[in-house]
Amino acid sequence: MTCTRIRQLIPLYVEGDLEAETTEAVGASVQRSLTVAYDKVGNQVGSTDYRGYRTESTYDALNRRTVY
Repeated sequence: MTCTRIRQLIPLYVEGDLEAETTEAVGASVQRSLTVAYDKVGNQVGSTDYRGYRTESTYDALNRRTVY
């Protein structure tokens, strides 16, 4: 049996910010998604993995990550 990974990237724009969703195995019986959110200057401010775990980050005025 051959396993082929197919990925689909869907960019979503919400009030000027970018949220991108990547789905593996599109159309298969088992799919996994990863959603990543970015602010207006390109900093990654959050992500949600396929298990539903959410990670959030904040940045200071110099765009340095302040929470890991």
